[in-house]
Parts: sequence; C-alpha cells; structure tokens
Amino acid sequence: MLNISLFLDQDYQIEAKFIEVLHSIKQAVGKQIEYYTSIDKPDIPSLFASSAAYYRLKNTFKAVILCLRTDLYFETLALERMIIEQLAWIFTIHNYQGDFFQVNPTSCISNLKNLIPGIGKVYGQLSERTHIKPNTTKEYIKILENDLGVVLRDRNQTIRNT
Repeated sequence: MLNISLFLDQDYQIEAKFIEVLHSIKQAVGKQIEYYTSIDKPDIPSLFASSAAYYRLKNTFKAVILCLRTDLYFETLALERMIIEQLAWIFTIHNYQGDFFQVNPTSCISNLKNLIPGIGKVYGQLSERTHIKPNTTKEYIKILENDLGVVLRDRNQTIRNT
C-alpha cells in the first residue's frame, strides 16, 4: 500500500493527525454523554445538577475544537481550564448533601486528584498560561514596522499548547 504521508509536507501531516485526535475526542465525549443520559436517575437535585453540567461539557469540547482549528491558542487554554473546573465540580457535587450551588468549581480541583493523578499540576499550568500577566503579554503583543499589534492566532503556539 502506498504511504501517502511521504508526499505530504510536515505541517499538513501534523494538522491531519491533530484533526484525527480531535475527532476521536469529540466522538468519545459524545458517546459517553449519550450513555449517561440513557441511565435512569433517581430524583436527587445534586445528581441532576451534576448531570446537567456534564451534558454542557459536550459544547465546551466543541468550543475547544473550534478554537484549536482556528489557532485561538489563549482561548483554547481557558476553555481547557474550564473543562477541568466543570469535571471537578461535577465530581464533587454529584452526591453532595449541602447547598451544591454554593460550591465553587475552582475549590473542587483537589477532589479530582484521586481520580486523575496530576490534575492539579495541569490545572496550575493552564491557570499560569491563561491569566493576563506581563510575562504572557509579550506572547500576543507584537511590534511590526513600528506599529503595535495584537496576535490573535498562532499555529505554532496552538500546537505547543495542545
């Protein structure tokens, strides 16, 4: 069989693999959501709230994929951080006995550590990259021909961050 990848440039190969991975993630999340929505659930408010939040994840993943495909790398990082917050909140409140609407998603991150080892470090790195600070400003503010410009898209940053 002919290996077409030998004839494609490296950027196209990376993009093709990138799209393939994104499609796989999208399918997996979609199947998981379909499975969870098919399960009969008892009438427990915290379980309903966590299910509703989990269902929202499908759109958040779609937004990440859209941002990745359009090289909006800062927005992608912020959405990925939000996915972790959503998962942490869902995990924390699914059988919570108190007022789960008062539970702050960012305070739930440590609860995910037993389920997803290293999640705290990933969340910290995403937080570090998404907050507007002087050291990140230089990544999206550029001076070209004595004009100040804002970089909204960057394929190399998107690939590195992903």
